[in-house]
This record gives sequence, structure tokens and C-alpha cells, in this order.
Amino acid sequence: MTSLIILGVIAAIFTIGIIVLRSGGGVVALSLMGGFVLNTYASSQLIILVQSVVRVNPDISKAVVRLVCILLPALLVLWFLRGISRGKAGIVNVPIGIAAGLLAILFAVPQLPESVRIGVEQQVFWQSVVQYQVVLVSVSVLLCLVQFWTMRPKKDHDEKKSKH
Repeated sequence: MTSLIILGVIAAIFTIGIIVLRSGGGVVALSLMGGFVLNTYASSQLIILVQSVVRVNPDISKAVVRLVCILLPALLVLWFLRGISRGKAGIVNVPIGIAAGLLAILFAVPQLPESVRIGVEQQVFWQSVVQYQVVLVSVSVLLCLVQFWTMRPKKDHDEKKSKH
């Protein structure tokens, strides 16, 4: 049951945050992907740095550093871009919010401490997310592109006439 709560909290932060704060869900989802890349390339050096400064359980410090690398960029974007999505772009925020929540789960769970991660990985929901990870990432990118398309600036009717 605890592992389901962990999955729910991770997903809810991004899903509800994007919808309620009307943040740019596409940018938040891409920030999660960027955080995953940051984790892949920078976390090992950051872990060494953190472990040299703070004396805690090495497994916990690794998990915290990796989760911060993945989630912090998206959380900052979620906060900084609050209120940016309106109209059509705001409508697309609902599926992007759900996709971002699932991406957060997909990227964060493997970084959890082993004792917690094993409990989560045994859940049917987690197994479904992993089974459809390619579809999830692809649909997330597609939804981001749709939102960016709906947010593009529109030319006024008068501007179009004056160019002819």
C-alpha cells in the first residue's frame, strides 16, 4: 500500500500542479525529460560531492541526488510558468498533466532506495507503466508539440492584408 501512495504522490504533484497552476505542461514534461538526461550525465559527480560534504547512508544520498536531478528542473518550471496556459493550450494541459505525472513515475521509481523500489516494482500499475514506456514518452512529446503549436502567436487579420 505504501508503494501505491508513493506512485500517487509523484504523479499527483505534476498532474494536479500542471492543471491547477495552469503551467506550461509541455515545458514541464520536457523538463522532466531534461532532468532525466541531467541525472544520466551529472548525478555520479554530484553524488560524490554530496557524500563528501554530508555523512548519511550512501544509498539514501544517491537516491536523493538522483531524484533532485530528475524532479527539480520540472518543479521549478511548474512554478515559474504558472498561469501561462490559457485557451486551447490550457485544454491540452489535462492530457499533458497526466502524461507528465506518468513520466515522473517512470523516471523517479528506478532512483528510489532499493527497499522502496522493490515494493513499487511489484505493483501491477508500475509494470503497466514500464510495459508502455515507449508509447508514454512518444505521446508525451507529441502532446508537447501540440501544446506549443496552440501557443504560437497569431497574426492579426490587418497584418496579413498589409503585406500584400
